[in-house]
Amino acid sequence: MKKFFCLFSVLALLIGSCSDNDGTSSDSGFNINGTKLKRAILNSNAASGAITYDYFYNGNRLARIVSSDMSYFKYTYTDELITKIEFFKNNVLKNIDFLEYNNDNKLITRKQIRGNTGYKVVYTHNNDGTISIFGYTGDSVNQNTPTDLNKKVFFVNGLVSKIESYSIIDGSLETLFTNYTHDTANTPTSLILGYDKLTYYDQGNFQNVHNLTSITYSSTVNDIVDVDEIVNVYNADNFLSKATAVDLEDNNGPPLIFEYFYE
Repeated sequence: MKKFFCLFSVLALLIGSCSDNDGTSSDSGFNINGTKLKRAILNSNAASGAITYDYFYNGNRLARIVSSDMSYFKYTYTDELITKIEFFKNNVLKNIDFLEYNNDNKLITRKQIRGNTGYKVVYTHNNDGTISIFGYTGDSVNQNTPTDLNKKVFFVNGLVSKIESYSIIDGSLETLFTNYTHDTANTPTSLILGYDKLTYYDQGNFQNVHNLTSITYSSTVNDIVDVDEIVNVYNADNFLSKATAVDLEDNNGPPLIFEYFYE
């Protein structure tokens, strides 16, 4: 379940309520029905309570996602592609992501700068339709030192169906398999311009055109590690309005509940 929470955190990319000071839309009409995502709420039954994420736009371009914890992401576009994402905490810039694409508008490089430290993720689009992902670190100018990030993403009908994560443990290669199933309805962010290019942006599967219905974790050294089941509810426009994620391997664990509101 903790892995699923991480996936949602990447999906949400953080947002709460903020003033309209840069020309973005900030009207407060939140509805269950509709197609333009305005608000997402995560309730994990934790002591900290629910977290609210509000979405602000310039037309159909995402401008900001602001969280109720006073952190937010700011988006910059080049034509129809998201090319820069800035993360702020208490109005202080913490890091910047720069995104590069090939001539087919496929993401090939993500560079994140945090002060004097830089991180780079390289996405290689293989001839068999898979994507290999490798990580590097360094300073704010050059990132050439390999990290332990080593993954391969598999697709079925354009959806992320499996991610294999490779690591060396006690001198032996271990592979973690993460398998996904999906419904046929629309995701809350499916109409945000450029968001579909970020399917494999960070932890893997957070932006497909359809919604997750299960996540299964296994590895080459253990049996099933974890199984998360997601029960979805949809609005009149066939967009996700509520998702309840349950860890089937942890019967006593509280579910994660996500609610979505539109205009």
